[in-house]
Amino acid sequence: MTKFIAFFLCALIGYLLGSIESAVIISRDRYHDDVRTHGSGNSGSTNMLRTYGKKAALMTFVIDCAKGVASVLLSFLIAHFFKLDNIECGSIGALFAVVGHCFPLYFGFKGGKGAATTLAACWTLFFAPTYGIIGIVAIAIAATVILLTRYVSLAVMITMLAFTTYVVVLYNSNIITLVCVSLICVLIIARHNENIKRLIKGNENKISFKKSKA
Repeated sequence: MTKFIAFFLCALIGYLLGSIESAVIISRDRYHDDVRTHGSGNSGSTNMLRTYGKKAALMTFVIDCAKGVASVLLSFLIAHFFKLDNIECGSIGALFAVVGHCFPLYFGFKGGKGAATTLAACWTLFFAPTYGIIGIVAIAIAATVILLTRYVSLAVMITMLAFTTYVVVLYNSNIITLVCVSLICVLIIARHNENIKRLIKGNENKISFKKSKA
């Protein structure tokens, strides 16, 4: 029963924090607009970059990362309070932070694709056991793919698959962590289904650092 309560709290906190859609808040506050009515229709930093430019995209990215970090750290505190495993509780917090970002409670369940939140949450989750090496490797993989192809979607999916493989190899005895990370991977790829179709057809949008007006 104690473990159930702890896991529920981790999931609830992760989801509520994940539901804070920085892209929607920023676009409404600064531009009196809703970024979800432009471009890909997603509330993420890539769509913010294409719609409003670098500054808006950076602000979105930082906040989306922050909520991923906060979800995991608060889950660690819950684990400490209930004397449970940090990685297990943190995995649940990370999963539901991504779910919240993709399907935000406060914004009609229409959110982003979860890349920044996933990156930050997973890096925080495994920072202690790996001293941040996995996060550095993940960023290196994503940056390399983006530089070579200019496809953000492809970089996100390849990085997530690589990260999930890492977890399967090193944490296969921790069922909860394995399930949570695998579900994050499935969710991230599912949220990129339209990107996958465009990649196959060869007409996927490439990243551009030029500002375009909404």
